[in-house]
Amino acid sequence: MLGVGNDICSMNTSRRNRLLLTGLVAVLAIVGIFLLGPFGTPESEPKEIEWGETSEERIEIITTVWIDNPNPGFSADADITYIMSMNDYKIADGKKSGVSVPHGNHTETLNTNLRQEQLPKWWASHVQNGGTSDVELQIATPLSVGLFSAEPTVTIERKLEIDLEQALGKSLKKLEDEYSREFDIEVASREVTVSPEIIISDTAVSLEANETKTNIRADVEVENPNQYPLPLPSFTGGIDLNELKIATWSIHEIEVLSHERDAVIRAGDSETISFGFSINNEKMVDWFSSHVENNERTDAVVSAQLALTINGKQITIPSGTGPYADDSGVACTFGVETDMLALEKSDSSRAEFNANGCNVTRWNVPTGQLTDFDLAGYISERDGLRCEVFPNLPLCNSGEDPDRCDNFPNLPVCEDSEDGNRDGGEDSDDDPPLCEIRPRVSC
Repeated sequence: MLGVGNDICSMNTSRRNRLLLTGLVAVLAIVGIFLLGPFGTPESEPKEIEWGETSEERIEIITTVWIDNPNPGFSADADITYIMSMNDYKIADGKKSGVSVPHGNHTETLNTNLRQEQLPKWWASHVQNGGTSDVELQIATPLSVGLFSAEPTVTIERKLEIDLEQALGKSLKKLEDEYSREFDIEVASREVTVSPEIIISDTAVSLEANETKTNIRADVEVENPNQYPLPLPSFTGGIDLNELKIATWSIHEIEVLSHERDAVIRAGDSETISFGFSINNEKMVDWFSSHVENNERTDAVVSAQLALTINGKQITIPSGTGPYADDSGVACTFGVETDMLALEKSDSSRAEFNANGCNVTRWNVPTGQLTDFDLAGYISERDGLRCEVFPNLPLCNSGEDPDRCDNFPNLPVCEDSEDGNRDGGEDSDDDPPLCEIRPRVSC
C-alpha cells in the first residue's frame, strides 16, 4: 500500500511540473511572438485640431489623433488629453480615458470646450504683453498593450499678435492735419467773419488692462495759431469687430485726464490733451467667439473724431463735405487672420491688424454734448474788437473816412500814445493801410 501511495504522489508532481513547463513555454512563446513577430509598441500622432460648435455659450475644439496598434488579436488601451494655453492661462483642457483600440490604424476624437471664463484674463495679459500671446498646444496619448506601453506627446508653440493699440494709433494719426472753418459771429450787433485755424500736430495711444477692463489713453497735441483762444476739442470714437460694437465712446463717457473740460488753448499756444476711456473685457469674449466663427478672421473698424463748438458753430475734425461738413469723423478698416490650431510648428498665427484704408464718414455729435465757446463774448469783454484781440482788423473812423468803413461802420478806433488817433500812424490819410478794408477778418 505504501508503494502505491508513493507512485500516486510521484505522478501528481510530474503532472504539475509538466503543466508549469507548458505554461512557461506558452508565456515564452507569446513573448517571443511579440519580440520577433508583427507585434510592437503602439504609436499615436495628432491628425487635426479644428473648431467645432461655436455660440455665445460654447466654443468647442475637436482634436483628432490617429493610433496605430500593430498587435493582432490584442486591443490597446489609450487615453487622449488636449491642453491649450495662452500666456500661461489654460483656456482649454480635455481628456478622454479608457479608449480601446483594436489592431490596426484607427482615429479617435476628443471634444473639448473652451474655458470662456478665462478669456478676459487672457485678454488682459495679451494687452499687457504688448498685443502678443504665447500659444501652446499639447496633445498627449498614453498607450498600453500587453508588455508594451508608450506616452507620445506633441507640443506646438507659436506667437499670436493682435495689436489693438496699433490699430487705434493708426486711426488717430489720420486726424493729424491743419483745419480751418469760416463762419460769422455777431459782435456789437454786427456780423464779423472769422476763420479759426486748429492744428492737430501729434497723436499717441497707449493701452493698459486688468481682468475687467482695458484702459485706453489717447494723447492729442493741439496747436492754436490764432490770436484768440480756442476751446479744448472733445474726443469721440468707437471700435467694431466683426460688426460687433465692442465700444462706442460718447463725449460724456470719455474723461479728460489732463485739463478741465472747459479749459481753453490760449492764442499762439499748444496743448497736449489726454483722453481716457475703456473697453469692457467681457466684450472681448464676444469678439473671440465671432473670430472663431468667422474662420479666425476679424474685420475691424476703428472710428475717431475731434469736435468743438464756437458760438453755436459745430466744428468736427476731420472735415467732411457737403451737408456733413461738420458732422464727420474718420473710420479706418483693418483685417486680421490667425491660425491658432495649426499643427505646423511655425508662427502661422502671427498676425496684426493690417490697414485696409481710412475714410471720412458721417459721425454726428448729439446736440448738447459739446460745451459752446463764446468767442464773441470773449471779444466783447475786451472793449469790443480791441487791437490786442484782432490786431489786423481795419481801423475805421466812420466820421472821417466813411468810404473805408462801409463794411465795418461800428469798429472802434485803436489809439496809440503818440497822437491819440490811430495805432501805428498819424492819421488815416497819411497812413491808408491802417484802414484797409478786409471783408474777411484774419487773425
